[in-house]
Amino acid sequence: MLHIFTLGLDAGSQLEHCLALMGSKDALLLIEDGVYWSHPSEASGRLWAALGLGNDLDAQRYQEADEPAPTATSDQYQVMVLTADCLARGIVADKLPEDAARCFQHIDFDRFVALTEHHIQSMTWY
Repeated sequence: MLHIFTLGLDAGSQLEHCLALMGSKDALLLIEDGVYWSHPSEASGRLWAALGLGNDLDAQRYQEADEPAPTATSDQYQVMVLTADCLARGIVADKLPEDAARCFQHIDFDRFVALTEHHIQSMTWY
């Protein structure tokens, strides 16, 4: 299944729900305000932790709050970001940390269409 996530950084619980529903053959595509999750920030720390990325901005907060750490790793998920939406919001891929650049595959609209053809089912998170 292709999960298309459109929600911004204030939708952490929806993103966690999305990740919990994802299977090993599923893909996550961040579009619209969802691309903010690919940029390191305190709010994006939950996704970064789920992908096995070192977002130091948020790691301490989770430890202090004694919250359970997500168990998923980037090897479990195919995560893509729509490049046009990143550029529209000032997020530049070559300015991301190296581990994030490896994890978040930036794609164009043609690849987006190819993903919808490849995945029989899709779910858009609004």
